[in-house]
Amino acid sequence: MVFAGVLVIWTLLDIISRKMKPSHKIFWIVLVIITPIIGSLIYLYFRKNYSK
Repeated sequence: MVFAGVLVIWTLLDIISRKMKPSHKIFWIVLVIITPIIGSLIYLYFRKNYSK
């Protein structure tokens, strides 16, 4: 349970700190909030496409 919380918080901070279109940020944030663990894992898989 603690791991899931840390994963979600870390994912949200990573989304906020990356340079990407605001619409993409909103999409990822909503996805992670609605489906925390699965959304975080999906984001982590696809995040290599977004550069810092």
